[in-house]
Amino acid sequence: MQLQNNEKILYKTKPINSIYLFFLCMVIAIYVSFALPLQSKHFIMLAILCLLSFFRFFDSIIVTNQRIISHLFLRQRTVQLSTLQQPPFLTIDPKKFRQYEWQRKLLKKNFQDFWLYKTDIYFKQLISVVDPTPLERIPLSLFSKKQKDRIIQTLAQSWQLDPTIEHRE
Repeated sequence: MQLQNNEKILYKTKPINSIYLFFLCMVIAIYVSFALPLQSKHFIMLAILCLLSFFRFFDSIIVTNQRIISHLFLRQRTVQLSTLQQPPFLTIDPKKFRQYEWQRKLLKKNFQDFWLYKTDIYFKQLISVVDPTPLERIPLSLFSKKQKDRIIQTLAQSWQLDPTIEHRE
């Protein structure tokens, strides 16, 4: 990754779920290869699983003072601060909202506290952007609680992210 003029990295991380998936697949592959007799179809399925988890191992997110670069499953997406119509915002996917809202009500949790770690960060960009693969959202569900806090804190300080959750049904 090449940094532009006056650009500095504010936060860089790998989603913890991607790292766990990679190591879990490696442990399963080692166990299966030594403990069980392998047939060709099992070997092919195991190889595909290991290959997919290997690709997920390279997932990352980089927040700089001028742009955000997201590498998720072999796709790089970027958003420039200068191309945003409004600051990034937190919102809940309607499908996810219907799926979990009953749980929040049952547990009698505060709306903001319950949904903070289940939201996505959205970026509303200018239509005239020439970038063929713009970053539209960052799914926070991929990251650990500590990583989510750090991402939200970094974006709130440098990208004017409003930490209150917008919900549209």
